[in-house]
Amino acid sequence: PAQSLHQRRPHLFSRAVEEYRLLLDQALLSRHGSSNLVHEGDLRRLGEQLGVQMATPRDLVAIHLAAIRAVSIDAPPTRQQAYLGEGRLMLLELMGHLAAYYRARAHGRSGEADDNDVVVT
Repeated sequence: PAQSLHQRRPHLFSRAVEEYRLLLDQALLSRHGSSNLVHEGDLRRLGEQLGVQMATPRDLVAIHLAAIRAVSIDAPPTRQQAYLGEGRLMLLELMGHLAAYYRARAHGRSGEADDNDVVVT
């Protein structure tokens, strides 16, 4: 079996966990009335960066779980539940961005959508 991103590039894995953790914090803040701090482009950019590193869906799950553990350490149970709920949505979005990156690459494009692509917002 192929090595995980954590095994191949531990420093990049750690950076991805930290970036995902920050996006998770921002998503939770925006859900609770702050301005919309999480931009779709930030999560898309992370997905593309992970695609460049040949990340797999398992790598994304590992990044997600490491970030959830990090934000949950000293958080009260209600906040932990909020992180879990928001994190599930973010993980699905990130998976979608990774799939879109690989799809575009398979079609010889650099990630831009064309008229045949379905864009969900």
